[in-house]
Amino acid sequence: MARERPGGVARGFFGLTDPAWHEYLAARRGYVTVTTDHVFRVGERLHADYENGRSYYGLDGTRIALPEQDGLRPERELLDWHGRTLFRG
Repeated sequence: MARERPGGVARGFFGLTDPAWHEYLAARRGYVTVTTDHVFRVGERLHADYENGRSYYGLDGTRIALPEQDGLRPERELLDWHGRTLFRG
């Protein structure tokens, strides 16, 4: 699962120690996700709920770059959980 860091920001989902604020919020609210095969997905609900998110649409379906160190990569179990539980599709 996600590993907490000082300040309470989890790094397990993105595999980053300091995720960008907007991406973090979009993921927390279920508008974007990363699949277990590391593909960035943007849910249709982002547009339906906010008529916004144009900067994300072009990224839908792209593979994310992974850190070289295994310990910094997103955890498969958390990605799976996020996609099934939070992602609004």
